[in-house]
This record gives sequence, C-alpha cells and structure tokens, in this order.
Amino acid sequence: MPTLIVPVGFDLGPAFAEDGPPDRLPVRYEVHLGATPTELSATEYAVWRAAFEQTDAHFDMKHDRRCLEAFVREHGHAPVGLVPDPKPVVDRLLGSGLLAEFQPGAGELEEFFGVHRLYPRAEGVGTDPDRSDLHLIGDEEKVFCAVPPNVFLAWMDSVTSPSLWDACVDVASDDDLGPGEAPLDMTPAEVAEQVASSLPYLISTKAAWLDLVTYDLPRIDTPVSFPPRRELLAGSSPEPAIIPVGLSLGPCYHGVPENERTDRNWAVHFGVDYVELTVDETKAWTGASFDTERGARWEITRPVLEEFLRDEKDLRRPGPVVDSLLRRGLLIEFDPAGADLEALFSRVQLYPLREGLGNSAEDPGTYEIGRTGEMFVGIPWEQYALWSHSLTCRSLWDACVELARGADGEPGEQDMNSTPESVASGLAMVLPALLTSGCAYLDPLNYAF
Repeated sequence: MPTLIVPVGFDLGPAFAEDGPPDRLPVRYEVHLGATPTELSATEYAVWRAAFEQTDAHFDMKHDRRCLEAFVREHGHAPVGLVPDPKPVVDRLLGSGLLAEFQPGAGELEEFFGVHRLYPRAEGVGTDPDRSDLHLIGDEEKVFCAVPPNVFLAWMDSVTSPSLWDACVDVASDDDLGPGEAPLDMTPAEVAEQVASSLPYLISTKAAWLDLVTYDLPRIDTPVSFPPRRELLAGSSPEPAIIPVGLSLGPCYHGVPENERTDRNWAVHFGVDYVELTVDETKAWTGASFDTERGARWEITRPVLEEFLRDEKDLRRPGPVVDSLLRRGLLIEFDPAGADLEALFSRVQLYPLREGLGNSAEDPGTYEIGRTGEMFVGIPWEQYALWSHSLTCRSLWDACVELARGADGEPGEQDMNSTPESVASGLAMVLPALLTSGCAYLDPLNYAF
C-alpha cells in the first residue's frame, strides 16, 4: 500500500491590497488550517492547489508524493505554472500540516485521524438510484462523488465528534443509523480503514475537506432550547426572513422499491440528529432557498415562501407544514436587523461550504465564495473571516466575540473597534445570502464533547 498524500485545509484564495495599480499581484494567498489563517507564497499555494487536481490518481489510491511532484513539474498550476523543483515546497507544506501523508491499510490510523477533522464541503444528494449502497455528495448541478454508507456517516457526523477517529468510533458503535441501514458490526479500526480508502477521493472532488484540529471544539455544558423563542428572532418586523437550519443529505433509496422512489423522504443532518422530512416538509425546507438573489435581499419571508409552495410546488396548505418546521427549528423566522443575535448565535455553529475565492484587484472590498472560480456570493472581509473560521470557536456567537477582539484580524490592519454585537449584526445581514446560495449551513449545537 503506497503512502498517499492529501491536502489539508480550506481554500480562502488570494488577498489583494486595497490600493495599488490595476495589475498588482496578491499580497498573499490564504488557507484555513486549524485556528489561524495560514499565509502561503504563490509557489506554495500553486503546489497546495495542485494536490487536489489528480482525481483519478486519488480515486485509484496512487496519489503519493512522487505523483504530486511529477504533476507540478510537468503540468503546473496557477498562479505560477510549472515548478521545476517542487521537493522543498512539498517539504514545507508537509511540515506545516497543509499536506499530510498516510497509509490507508496500515492499521495505524488512530494517530492520524485523531489530529484531523473531516468537514462537508458540499451537500448530500441522496443515494444512487441504480446502486442504493452508494451515497452521493454534490449540489444541484453536479454529483461530486459516491461513497459507501459508513464513509457517508463519517462524512456527515465528523463535525459532531472531537476528531475523525472519534467519528469512526461513533459509526462503529452506532445503533441509530439512517433508515434501512443495518448495524455495521465493525471495529473502529475497520471503519477507519474504509474511510481512509475514500478520503483522497472525498478531498480531491471537493466533497469534503480535512482540517488540523488546533482549537477547542463546540461544547454545550448546559443544554439550551433550540430554536429560541420567535420574539427573540423576529424582533418587531412584521415579515422577518425565513432561513433553513441543517445540512441537506438528500433522498435515500436504500431498500425502497423503485415505484415508490418519487415519494421518498428527505434526510437532513441536524446536529446529532438525523431528521427525516416528509415530501411536503421537503418542499418547504428546500423552498426556503428557492431564490438566492431574493434571499440575499431578505425577501424570502413566510408569505413569500408559502406563495412559492402553493404556486410552484403544488402544496395547497403550506401553513401547517411551515409551522411544523419552525417548531422543530429546521426553519427559523429571522429579522437580521432586530433579532436577539446572541440568543440565536450562541445556539448554532456556522460551517462553510464551497470554497473561498478571495478578493480581486478590481474589487478588493468584496471577498467571493463559490466553486471552481464561479462566484456564488460576495461579502465584506469581516463576514468572510467569520464564514471561514467560526467553526474553530465554541459557537457562532463566540466567533463574533473573538473577531471583535481582533483575534482573527487581518495582518497589518488597525483595531476595528468592533463589539460582538456589531460583528454579529454584520454577519446577520449576509446570513440569508450565505444559506440560500449554498455557501454555508447552520448547525444547532445540540451536542457536547
């Protein structure tokens, strides 16, 4: 079994200075790695990005150091092109943790998995209609990859575990699996080996990303109610925005006859809970993200959502369905300008999806989020920092507190004189855009480590 090499961290893209000539170069390239943004040179960034590119080699478990170095020597990658001598660059990236080597079948994965955490980078889009033993990950436009059930469970539940190893332990001992799933009757080491065999494939297709755990993990010492009372979220607004909570896992066809598949229930990751939605509930929950532009303008209110469900989804009585999802916290009515943001943000965590594209010389004040160079949403730097690093804090509110203190401040910037309330308010204004565009998801903190 070869020693495979995979990239670690989450792409945040180039960072351009606020002022300068139109043809100026980025002042740095950034990658989220653990608790602190990591700055890379152009050559380091090119090699790190190239580590994602050879999907076939990752799938065939042949992407070792030699494979990566040959690729960057012969094919290169933006922003520098060919790298004639990649060895010292790879050495530096391995030393910093931005690249990692491991052997999937070596039986010694506890140490490697114990210092890393796996995060979704896309949504679950259900099981394969032709092979119900495979779970699909991707988005509305494209399936990124297909993985077996235990790998899918580790993919979706790693965020509720202290590490990827703990997620494998949980999967091996879990008696409360998804619908139609049988207990695995496997040891944690056996689960870890199967996850390890799929890990390069997950990362290279950008269905998931691996982080180095150098931060405290979310912990709720005293359980709190979720969602908070409506009056804390909606404020005095007569028509607050309505937003979804949870990560879509898609429809599951495991054990479902083909003639019943059109009515299959939808699954949602909801903290430690695996929630099944009825067909009508699925229409309402997914409908809350039906229009990204209107979501960005906070125009998807309850009346707008119910009108959409009646006219476009043929749901004649949407009111009771929406009520059910609101009571359970899968939808939240939310006034970005008037909500008690501490009450909400202390109960949730914000997780990034897609990838950070950075800013540009033409528009340095806007930091873009999207996929393969296509922008889905653009936001100011402060909100970009929260989007990418909230997961390193105990809750979204704690992330706002940390940013207000300047813990994540941009190098060289003056003190922002921010308060947690002002930081939270800034994020609240872009939160509907992040959620409806599929660039992030909110998870309820109904778990503790």
